[in-house]
Amino acid sequence: MDTLLTCCLFCCVDPITECSVSTAMDILKKLEKTLQEEFFPISNQERRDTFLSQKKYFRPNLLDLDEPKTGFVKDTIFKQQLIAGISSGLKESNVSVWSITRQEERAISIQLINSIFINMLAGETKFNYVQNIISTSIFDKKGLPDYKQLHPKEVENFLETIRSLPNGSKIDLKTQDPVEHKALNIQIEKAISAALEKLDVVEIASTSINTFRSEMLKKEKSDVQQLTEMFENNSVDMSRI
Repeated sequence: MDTLLTCCLFCCVDPITECSVSTAMDILKKLEKTLQEEFFPISNQERRDTFLSQKKYFRPNLLDLDEPKTGFVKDTIFKQQLIAGISSGLKESNVSVWSITRQEERAISIQLINSIFINMLAGETKFNYVQNIISTSIFDKKGLPDYKQLHPKEVENFLETIRSLPNGSKIDLKTQDPVEHKALNIQIEKAISAALEKLDVVEIASTSINTFRSEMLKKEKSDVQQLTEMFENNSVDMSRI
């Protein structure tokens, strides 16, 4: 079984909902990982200090588990925004949802993630399908641009916005206060939600899967053609022996 939703045939789960939730979860994981590694990194020394003091530095948490034992993810506004937008995008696309693969899900998620970051940093709302981030990200690799290197000033402004609370106070991004950690997470959630409101998630989801599937078909045809030509050339060479 090479498709994500094959099991739905046996459990009567709506394939669009299943795919939308699964893609949204993939987006949350990659968003969280990118934020942690690029926007809020901690050094090895800070890791050691955390281990010794039992105090934790701030790490963005978009997968706030209600019950760690069950693994259920707490609902957030932007999670529902993602699911609703992806669902509508799949309905508008010209592909069969029953046949959507994991790779195609990740193609949607990586394009959405990049659009979210570009909007939060540069305010860009127009969707541009970025082909070169697909090949490196599709097989569980990060594959996203280095936003801190490409947009240093924008990242700096973004972090300043995140640490600045509505009451005028500012939080040290290296804080070890759990209450301030929650405040920073709320700020990040608001920024993501605002980006999703400005972006056309429906268009991004629909265009991403259609473009990715089209590109994959072209590649498959090209591979078949190259293989055919290779055998034909070898056949000619063998005939001369």
